[in-house]
Amino acid sequence: MSSGSPKLIGRRSAETGDKVPTIWSYEWIGLGTEPSRTADGRRPYDAAVYRRFAFFKHARLLNFDLDAIRSLLDLSDQLDRPCAESIVIAGLHLVEFELKMERLKPCTEAKHDCLLSVGTA
Repeated sequence: MSSGSPKLIGRRSAETGDKVPTIWSYEWIGLGTEPSRTADGRRPYDAAVYRRFAFFKHARLLNFDLDAIRSLLDLSDQLDRPCAESIVIAGLHLVEFELKMERLKPCTEAKHDCLLSVGTA
């Protein structure tokens, strides 16, 4: 994704691979502020907004929930707040992930056993 001067949503969409409605949805859920309109009614988006959207997209891929993502973005906006708060949020997420993996372990083992038995039948 290139940075630089503000770009219209279609251009940013092409650069990021996000569809225009997805970019609008990021605004609707409060991840970015709607840019002010130009004289001709267009809304140029700057690179900082897209960095936030990229962070959101990456955090969702890691299964962070919306509240955690908002908290992390809020922390990034307030540089005077300690990093320990973000470490707590990420640590809680890691614990939740590890618990899910532990619960899935029997299913994974059963699937593995089933595949092995099919291969030997």
